[in-house]
Amino acid sequence: KAVNIIGLVSGVDLDRSAYLADSNPPLMEFSKLVLDEKKIAGHDLFRLAENSLYILVSERIKNVLAEIELVGVACTPIEQA
Repeated sequence: KAVNIIGLVSGVDLDRSAYLADSNPPLMEFSKLVLDEKKIAGHDLFRLAENSLYILVSERIKNVLAEIELVGVACTPIEQA
């Protein structure tokens, strides 16, 4: 099965995140990613505009994914502003 997440959400707190200075959207390279809750506005599943390869999910979605034990899916926590 496959999924296509359409659209991007700009949700990074750039002041609190750490990223390579010469990287730019849509492929910014982060060593520390901090989200701004106001910017993500309650989205449960989205691609990040600052790096469109990142797929972010809410805690609620992460819990569902953990229950069904998908192969090849890893959830890594990040910070929120």
